[in-house]
Amino acid sequence: MAHPELPALPQVPDVVNADGWVRQLDGQHLVRQVNRHGSVTVNLAHYYLSRSLAGQRVSLRIDGANGVLHLQHPQLRRNSFPLKGLQRQALPYQRYLELMMQEASRERRLLAGQRRRAYQMGQDSP
Repeated sequence: MAHPELPALPQVPDVVNADGWVRQLDGQHLVRQVNRHGSVTVNLAHYYLSRSLAGQRVSLRIDGANGVLHLQHPQLRRNSFPLKGLQRQALPYQRYLELMMQEASRERRLLAGQRRRAYQMGQDSP
């Protein structure tokens, strides 16, 4: 045998901070174009801003410590939006794993749809 004794794997944690990743994005700026409905999309989540901003590019800042998306624009009174998709609580490992599997499945479906549309539009060869 090449490896008669493999090292033991570490135990999985009992509880996981499902939102720990957002702290690493703290302070990051994003630029998005407001769609005709007055919304922007960040990480597959839609945030309604205002129809009056349709077609304009806006700058958003991630406040990872508080789980908030900040928008600075003189036309808007409301400039903070809670980040969508956060759990805002620690999760048992099994529940966290189920959540990650659901998200992976959703992203796989979205990617397959994008590839299908690109192929149908002739942007991709078979």
